This record gives sequence, structure tokens and C-alpha cells, in this order.
Amino acid sequence: MVASEKVSFSKVIAGNEWLNKIDMLGRRPAPAVEDSVAELAQTKPVATPGA
Repeated sequence: MVASEKVSFSKVIAGNEWLNKIDMLGRRPAPAVEDSVAELAQTKPVATPGA
């Protein structure tokens, strides 16, 4: 039996402070909600044919 069948590696990593920090080194930070809302507010609506 493989260890991953018994334990979720993602949960183990997320539950360990040091493993989580190391894991986050290779990830991009999630965009802030305010940035996403501001970006959406600046986009122009797409014209629909026949409208």
C-alpha cells in the first residue's frame, strides 16, 4: 500500500508550518480581492452580435 492512499500529502504539508513555508516558495501569491474587483471594473463589456 502506498502512503498517499492513507494520508493526504496536501493536508500534511498544510498542517506543518515549515513544510507549508517551503511549499509556498514555489507558488505565486493569490491576487488580492480588491485588485480583482478593480480590474473587472476597468474592463469594457464585450459587444454581442445583433444587440
